[in-house]
Amino acid sequence: MPSIREFVIPALITSIVGGVLVVTNYGQNFENDVGLSWLFNVRGPVTPPDSVLVVSIDEDSARILDQPSRLRDWDRSLHGELVQVLTERGAEAIIFDVFFYESLPRLGDLDFAGDLRESNRVVLVQQIEQVQNEEIDIVTTGDLLRSPTKELRDAAFGLAPFPLPKVRNRFNQFWAFYESVTYPATLPIVALQVQLLSHLDYSEFVALLRDLRLSTVDELPDSLEDSAELRDVMITLRSELGSDPAVADQLKNRFDNYGARASLSDSVKRIFPALLDAYAGPDRYFLNLYGPAGSIPTVSYSSFWDNGEQLSNTMLQDLRGKVVIIGGTAQTSISQADGFYTVYSSGGDDIAGVEIAATAYANLLSGRSLKKTSTFANLLLVVMFGVVVAYLAHRLSGAWVIPATVASGVAYFGFAFLLFAGAEIWISVVIPVAIQVPLVLITAYLLRFLRARDDRDRFSKTLRLYVPERVAREYDLGHEPQVAPEVVYGICMSTDVQGYTTLAERVPEAELADLTQQYFSKLGDCVTRHHGEMLEVRGDGMNAVWAAAQPEPFLNSRACIAACEIQHEVNRFNEAHPKSQMPTRIGLHAGRVALGNVGGGGHLSYSIFGDSINTAARIQELNKEIGTRVLASEPVVHDLDDWLVRRICDFQPKGKDEIIRIYEILGPSTDRDDKRSISCDQFAEALQCLEDGDWQQAAKLFAGILAIDASDGPALFHLSRCQRFQQSSPPTGEGILIRSTT
Repeated sequence: MPSIREFVIPALITSIVGGVLVVTNYGQNFENDVGLSWLFNVRGPVTPPDSVLVVSIDEDSARILDQPSRLRDWDRSLHGELVQVLTERGAEAIIFDVFFYESLPRLGDLDFAGDLRESNRVVLVQQIEQVQNEEIDIVTTGDLLRSPTKELRDAAFGLAPFPLPKVRNRFNQFWAFYESVTYPATLPIVALQVQLLSHLDYSEFVALLRDLRLSTVDELPDSLEDSAELRDVMITLRSELGSDPAVADQLKNRFDNYGARASLSDSVKRIFPALLDAYAGPDRYFLNLYGPAGSIPTVSYSSFWDNGEQLSNTMLQDLRGKVVIIGGTAQTSISQADGFYTVYSSGGDDIAGVEIAATAYANLLSGRSLKKTSTFANLLLVVMFGVVVAYLAHRLSGAWVIPATVASGVAYFGFAFLLFAGAEIWISVVIPVAIQVPLVLITAYLLRFLRARDDRDRFSKTLRLYVPERVAREYDLGHEPQVAPEVVYGICMSTDVQGYTTLAERVPEAELADLTQQYFSKLGDCVTRHHGEMLEVRGDGMNAVWAAAQPEPFLNSRACIAACEIQHEVNRFNEAHPKSQMPTRIGLHAGRVALGNVGGGGHLSYSIFGDSINTAARIQELNKEIGTRVLASEPVVHDLDDWLVRRICDFQPKGKDEIIRIYEILGPSTDRDDKRSISCDQFAEALQCLEDGDWQQAAKLFAGILAIDASDGPALFHLSRCQRFQQSSPPTGEGILIRSTT
């Protein structure tokens, strides 16, 4: 038996190692690098929301629109024309992920600025630059926002940076609010705010907040004239909701019960709660990527022009409900290429910043960004998992340890995946599956090896209490001991396969060996399940015994149960292998036998000897002549009142003077029905007539049995004998006697 230490030690080691990894940077980086990749790749790409569209500024667009390869040298009036089209077609927010730092009047800056001002829904990107200030011997480092040119900055509805936090050269997160600069809201948050204001006038937005009883509503600007005032609005809302997320929940609850809610559009009902959650949420989120590069709906910049000459009237006529983000994609960008390495980058393209911005916006709008569980929650998970897996390895037997432990790892991964795919919750996965499961197996098997070594030493000492030192010493040396045969009382079973020779002739050797192994495995299970010993397997036959020092009634019952179960298992085996069936005959006999080793030439086998096992084999052979499956001698069925049996004949094996009364075992008495009762009673009456020499009456009764069950082998056998005896009678008293000729 496994000791308690074989549970405690693996549980402690696994839980401690898992816990240490969870709380350290090494383990957290391992989860970021490997665990997140597992989850995303198993989940696969998913359909992104239809509320966002990426317009890719690519090389084809430069060629078609006759623009230079450098984006900063493009005619900016083209951007203005695109803004006009997007605005006319209902785009609710237009985001340029393009840097406009240089003032270029000759390239249409003023026209572009006019179009920005007229659209009143365009957001331009800012760049965060790191600067150093040196005063005497002190060097400080800070972040500086670099904005577009004054003309464009004043004309844009909003400005926002979009920095991305990098962890070990991989981008899994995005900033919603970047607190180290004076204007913390980033591109996705500003896009969400601008989109809402495309449905509500600013005054209506303020009135809504006042109706919902926002405490700082009076601190908001009276109007929105430029991007600076939008910045002030967002700073105020972030300060109020970010400091106390419960305020956002209260506002959402009031919004759900808002009296004038019915007058609001569905878009406002969808965007406003998402915006409140964003203002109250953390500074940064984990990206819930929709797939590899190109998963977000993307169209080429030039596709809005026909043949590069005039604006197209057919491209994406209806952009209502959409936020359009314009920039270079990693695959085709002509400049400002900003591909980012993500979980989908291995074997594919990096994802462009414009697509990550679109993903971040879609995550916020849908409320489906990844939610990583806290370090404490992950610590509890890995500790609990380590204990459970260690317990499984402790409780299960050797053959089941690996499958069960691996299955527990698969189950945990399935649980983690369901949380990830269904609720966007990310728990530790690689530490439990890739670290803890192998660690449990290693420690469990190491401890079992040590226990097995200790058990062998203890067994060697114990063996000397029961056997001579010479035998024990042979065991210590790994030699098979010579043990004298032991004489016991036993119920002997002999089995044989009908037609095995024919089967062996037509079935390939390897297949026959496999079938035979499966067959004897089932027979052996039936024998051992009912406390018998499977002693010999020779060819297609098996010898088994239920042994005790003296006759015991339970031996008979166990042997009969095993015989019936063997027939049941053989029937199932034959159904599974209709072309390779192995119908089985069984013979049972009771008596004294010897159990012990036999052999020579360096080989010994434990076997059974005596007349009883030989007689069981002869009874088994009698099945073939009579047409039965399970036959037993009278000593086997004696006093088995709860079994359905019928006397078949008297039997004299060849070379023996003893005549044995033979019975067919039909099954437990609970299987008796009217048909079987009539058949058994009529068979007994017919057998008595046969024994008395009344051939004609016996034949009539056997024929009646066959009318009930045409497959009754013993009835058919005795009917044939009756017909033969009517022509030539046997000696008196031998009507039911069968003599073996082999």
